[in-house]
Amino acid sequence: MTLGGILSILAVVEQALRIAEAAPDVGKTSGTVRHARSQMFVSSLGDILRRVFADVAGVRVLNRSYGGNKKTFGLNEVLYDVLVCEIGNVPAARSGQTLTFVKRSLWMIESEFAKSSRAALYDFNKLVLGNSANKLFVAPRVADNASWLATLRPAAVEAVRDGSRLYCAQISHPREWKTQVSVVEFHRFVDGAWQHDIGKEPLTQSEVPSRGLR
Repeated sequence: MTLGGILSILAVVEQALRIAEAAPDVGKTSGTVRHARSQMFVSSLGDILRRVFADVAGVRVLNRSYGGNKKTFGLNEVLYDVLVCEIGNVPAARSGQTLTFVKRSLWMIESEFAKSSRAALYDFNKLVLGNSANKLFVAPRVADNASWLATLRPAAVEAVRDGSRLYCAQISHPREWKTQVSVVEFHRFVDGAWQHDIGKEPLTQSEVPSRGLR
């Protein structure tokens, strides 16, 4: 389950960022260019994770820009910007055709590139609602990082009640791409607090941890 040395979620984020930064800009205004850049980043996350999990039976990676799952699920994106999940099959009630259902989530990934904590919480709430082995929130780096992370803390406490591993990757804002050196700051929520994390935990360690509520 490797891709050119990619073994960790941090490496996946860094690789997706490099691909998005190198892509030609699309759009006539600064706003549309930034939007296209952020969409390219999310699309690259999905593409890389599909290759990482390509040899793992019964695992699908869904995101909006990829149409390979639409016949099975009826749409490209299921609730999250990127969803890595295990699937199962069941015969339809009448036709006997094979239907697909989600057995469990391995990775729920949500992103928000506005720098305000309000906008961040809007999208972070989705991670609170879902049950997954791993959850990742991608956001831009901000000037007052400590206060920004503190605002997310109460929601993060709720997000890990399912026993999930919760990460936050802060990357350079799309408007800064191609003019500054991009940096990824990686955090993991442990024991009720955000801790700086190098993010090198192997993606192969994606088993669902204890579901007991804390």
